Amino acid sequence: RGLTENPWVPGTIGIIVVLQLLFTYLPPMQTLFGTTGLTGTTWLMILSVSLPLLFIVELEKFVIRRWSQPPQPSAQAAEQ
Repeated sequence: RGLTENPWVPGTIGIIVVLQLLFTYLPPMQTLFGTTGLTGTTWLMILSVSLPLLFIVELEKFVIRRWSQPPQPSAQAAEQ
């Protein structure tokens, strides 16, 4: 569910990733926008920060879904 529910989402994500890589690494685009490609060390730094954060957020969502209780109807709502 989620990403696979809409058939356009995976293709659109793929197109965006390819365009971003072209923007970052294609020499004419680098000249046009004044950018440079990321080094392997830079990618390691990015991944070393982002992956633990992603894991923590996903763990938090799992815990909240697993242990949260659905709201209980109030006494007034039950009487109506």
